[in-house]
Amino acid sequence: MPHASCFLAGDDPRRLGEGLVYHDPALAKAPATHVLVVGVAALRSANFPLNLTTATLSARHLADWFLAPGKARFSNAGQPLGSVALLLSETTQPSQAPLATYGGGEVPRATSARVKAALGKWLKRLHGHPDNLAILYVASHGQSLNGRTAFLLEDFGSAPQNATFGLVNVEQLFGTLENAWATRQLLLIDCCRNATDVKLAAEEMFGTPLVVLPRDPKDHGQPRNQWGICSTTLGQVATGLAAGPTLFNLALLDALNGVASDVSAEGWPVRPGTLVDRVTRILDLYRRPDESVQLPAGRISGSFDITLPGESSDVPVYISLYDPSLWPDSTLTVTVDGVAQGTIAHQGGAGPFYLARYKDQADVRVSAEHDGESLGSNTARVRAPVLFLQVSPPREDKQRPPMLGLQKWTPTRDDLFQALKFGTVIRPRAGAGKPPPSLSATVRVVGALSMGLDEARPANGHATPAFDIGRERSNTVALGENQLGDFDSSVAPGTPVFIKVRHADGYEEYAAVPARQHIGPLGDSRWCAEVRIDLGAARYEAMTRVHIDDRRWSKLLGCVAARNFVEGEKLLDEGLAEDVLGAIRNKVLNNVAATAGALVAVGAASPKVEEHWDPWLRNLCQWFPGLPDGPIILGRRLMSRARSQAQIDEAGAWFLEGYRRGVPYYSLSLDWLAQGLESVPGNSAELLEKRRIARELSIRVDPARTFTVIRLRNAGA
Repeated sequence: MPHASCFLAGDDPRRLGEGLVYHDPALAKAPATHVLVVGVAALRSANFPLNLTTATLSARHLADWFLAPGKARFSNAGQPLGSVALLLSETTQPSQAPLATYGGGEVPRATSARVKAALGKWLKRLHGHPDNLAILYVASHGQSLNGRTAFLLEDFGSAPQNATFGLVNVEQLFGTLENAWATRQLLLIDCCRNATDVKLAAEEMFGTPLVVLPRDPKDHGQPRNQWGICSTTLGQVATGLAAGPTLFNLALLDALNGVASDVSAEGWPVRPGTLVDRVTRILDLYRRPDESVQLPAGRISGSFDITLPGESSDVPVYISLYDPSLWPDSTLTVTVDGVAQGTIAHQGGAGPFYLARYKDQADVRVSAEHDGESLGSNTARVRAPVLFLQVSPPREDKQRPPMLGLQKWTPTRDDLFQALKFGTVIRPRAGAGKPPPSLSATVRVVGALSMGLDEARPANGHATPAFDIGRERSNTVALGENQLGDFDSSVAPGTPVFIKVRHADGYEEYAAVPARQHIGPLGDSRWCAEVRIDLGAARYEAMTRVHIDDRRWSKLLGCVAARNFVEGEKLLDEGLAEDVLGAIRNKVLNNVAATAGALVAVGAASPKVEEHWDPWLRNLCQWFPGLPDGPIILGRRLMSRARSQAQIDEAGAWFLEGYRRGVPYYSLSLDWLAQGLESVPGNSAELLEKRRIARELSIRVDPARTFTVIRLRNAGA
């Protein structure tokens, strides 16, 4: 529980200077939890005339969970509460409206300057001990562009000459916080991620960095376990109650209060993995019949205890129907251990479900009726920490779908199958639910790409004919034909091959393709690349996707795309690691697959990296001199362990070598390059230019794509 003496007085200048409302100076150099909460309901932009009250209510709810009498539930003896800072923009017209108050005094508005100052002070508090737990929560409007997300601060739209002022790039923020001192980081962004209406030139960054942290030369060298979670998936909206907090906020607090506990461990700790799993499950319960499921998404690495709510004699039980549209007019009958508990009739509330609490190991039976007709029943035994009990349809109703409120998605028929010269299948398609396209795309091989986006020589030394991809069958190759061609042997081993895809509307994309030069025996596994082009993709969506048709490797590649290093590490432990390392040892085999394994191993930052991987990371760089990803991965590994200026310089040299080799295969490698160059101390003109190019290039790449797909807008677009 918070200590009363640690609440700041109403006239303490640190309140308005940095948003600090609670501070325990006794924990300044000890492991502690330091919290920064930002809520933005009001924006100065004329495009947002109404207050998003759900955002500041959510921010207050989370602050209350740490501090409010009777509501505070945070408990962590290993990292007790060290500080809480809060910034709130609750009302419009800041020159006239009073500041928001919390805990007996005013708190600053969430403007760019104030949030930047609060973030800087928060980082200084985090610097007190490497075992600190850093918690950041932002509730605001949010937008996305080309796979990147930004949340909006109060003064967004107040600078006519700067379209991105007040936009904070989420991916850049997550990346730079990997250089913060705290080894445990829970970063929560509660905002929409639908497409932006901000008009930006292709070379502009989507959002303005609040902070760029270089690696401290005296860094402790311990891996950062960072979970950066957005409240919804890319391109989707986040929802909330009409007069209450966001659904993500409600689900988050339920999960923190024990629904996500590990009951097998002392104190029932809540850890990030189970937290996200249970938040997802609860969000699904809030879905109304006309809504899609809101799914959180983000980047994950490592694990740690967030809070330890302790054992509870009662277990939360979420009761729902298989069809949420029937909920308002249904009657549910509940019995516990054979004893009737009464009925649940004409349900309203926040969502189509009912939350009860019953004793552990109790047998619960729920039956439901609608207009006198049975909807079925279900029986389950209560087991801590939570029970999700959904009423099943009657057995005799064989035709009732499991979820009437959702329309089953079926992919459209591929309009054309055509092979590219080096054996990769090109599959143009219309896009889900759209008529056959009259549009077309032109595809050609360009070879490697420099970081400046200049086309390098084609890998075979001469221009490659373009293929017009349209609805009609091409005269160049027959439908479904698979033509294979070898590349010039003088190309450096590992050199990425890019194709250039130009839409009929004028915009272009470059896609890295692991082509035939990388196919080789890898146990009994085969590696077949396929390029899928969605001609009906929206202008803000990438139309090109590279898919590997191999069940074993596709799981690992999916973990790379999702930044899910925890699951990826499990795959390596289950036997894939030996195949990956074998691909490096034997040089001539699949170096692209080997790179995926190295990305996961280094991203997971487990002790096994030092034992199994470190000896091979340098070989990945040296044996494949054309592969940009190798030096980038090695640079990240060295930077994560650097504890002196000499070690930082060595890591920086590998990042610069990766930059020199050109655009990498993997979108994750490109992110790591941009972050790595920002971690290198120095402000020379050359380094600043490389940082700019790497960051600008990374924001044009969809991080949800495993392989690098660069979105451009040419002069004709």
